[in-house]
Amino acid sequence: MRDIKNRKRRVSTVYLALVAVLVGVLVLTACAGGNGEPPEETKSITVVLSGSWENPGAMDPYQAYGAPFMTYDCSLWEGLCRRDVQTGEIVPCLATSWEIDPNWSYIDFFLREDITFHNGDPMTAEDVKFTFERAMHPGFVVGTPMLMFVDSVNIIHDYHVRVDCIMPFWDILDICSAVLPIVPKDYIEKVGDDGFAQNPVGTGPFKIISWEYENYVRMEAVEDHWRQTPNYDELEIKTVSEVTLALLETGEVDLTWVMAADLSTAEANPDITVGMNEQVWLETLVFHDLRQPVLEGSPWLDARVRQAASRAINRSDICTEVSFGTQVPWGNFLAEYHPGFEARAPDPYDPDEAINLLCDVAGVSYPPGDRPYPWESWAWGDFTGFVTADAVYDAMLADLHSVGIMVNPVGLEAGTWGAEFTQGHLRGISTAPGPYWVGLTSPILALLPHTLDAWGPCYRTYPEVQIAFLGMVYTTTDEDRAQKTREFEDLLFALGCRVPLWYRNVYYGYRNDTVQSYQSSPNQVAIRDFEYLVYKE
Repeated sequence: MRDIKNRKRRVSTVYLALVAVLVGVLVLTACAGGNGEPPEETKSITVVLSGSWENPGAMDPYQAYGAPFMTYDCSLWEGLCRRDVQTGEIVPCLATSWEIDPNWSYIDFFLREDITFHNGDPMTAEDVKFTFERAMHPGFVVGTPMLMFVDSVNIIHDYHVRVDCIMPFWDILDICSAVLPIVPKDYIEKVGDDGFAQNPVGTGPFKIISWEYENYVRMEAVEDHWRQTPNYDELEIKTVSEVTLALLETGEVDLTWVMAADLSTAEANPDITVGMNEQVWLETLVFHDLRQPVLEGSPWLDARVRQAASRAINRSDICTEVSFGTQVPWGNFLAEYHPGFEARAPDPYDPDEAINLLCDVAGVSYPPGDRPYPWESWAWGDFTGFVTADAVYDAMLADLHSVGIMVNPVGLEAGTWGAEFTQGHLRGISTAPGPYWVGLTSPILALLPHTLDAWGPCYRTYPEVQIAFLGMVYTTTDEDRAQKTREFEDLLFALGCRVPLWYRNVYYGYRNDTVQSYQSSPNQVAIRDFEYLVYKE
């Protein structure tokens, strides 16, 4: 590691608005001046994605959820292990190593002995035990999987922790690298959960200065951080409402998400380089009226109607003509690297078949004659989106209306839409992201939030989903796990609460004059280590 202690570092400002997990797959090299000269000032780095800040009162990684916190988490906190940017392999972080009992009865973590929290407290086995036990609260983000697997956490000595398992805990390293940051026991016991949420303390490369709900989080670099001191004195993550290429073109920012409509313009600009991260998340069509108890009288309760809606959507044209390749039609809930994956073709675009299916439901002959179709007056309910003017949403709405599925378009602000969706208040249909694949090799981590947890308001009302999910979890061999994962996906299709539409690719752009080296990690690899954006290679 280079000695950069005495080198003047720069200031970076990062703006965030969507799927912050994508930020972590990017690597930035910032060149400093030579011959003792101070480095040139750099413009702010702007990353414009999307997402909602779900908890207005918390900067606690276990109480808050939503895309922005993926970036905050990996700037402020660290886990026992992490994913290497270049290889995607899980490597040690706050733990130097681990040992898994052959029978999965326990997992031993051996901890680094030179780690301190931002308030100066040393990190020991007490903090790791406290973190695991605190995370096992059912109301916390990772409480459900932790309660499924962890029996107890015991301290062997100051830097050796043993996690006793109820069942084989296949996903523990994925969890520890992604959603289980270590928090300080003594500090939280002193200030309480609310105090910690307002003034969080971690071990990450940045420590918090101040924050304001849905506005900004301001952090400063940790001097002599155990991995490497960041190249920037201050990191500010702001929430912005609109993504524009003009920010990048004018040099106001160095790095931003490039919207589909701006791709050709960005690619034609000699000052900008455009890259892409593939298969970041799956987009689905959600049928809310199937939530138990079902909405009696809803046409969506008939599987033929749901199939008609899927056949009415021109996935191919929307992906190529509307989203300009940022979406690719997909027929599975699983990603191709998940155990048990067997490729399914996405539903074909066939409006005639959609009308035929609706004729069957309505009990009329095909063709039914001139419009209006007899089913146009059915109680279709809303077609809810989290934006009011989105070309993909508008294209889907036009496709549905063309076959007489007269859903009512309703656009909501992102935070409101997220709250209404997760709390199970929506009726009719909507499109929704998820599962978020982002390289999560564990299908449990990818599928849990969108089936039994916050983003699965329909599925979590079906007891058989929990039974099948536990069957996938409680396996002892790779072969059994693949089989149970296939069975779980089969059940999701059988219930019909969601239909896969396409997966999303994300394009990003950076200015060549200020970002000298910028590199994405291998596709399908989830890297949350945001500090790589501000570290030298």
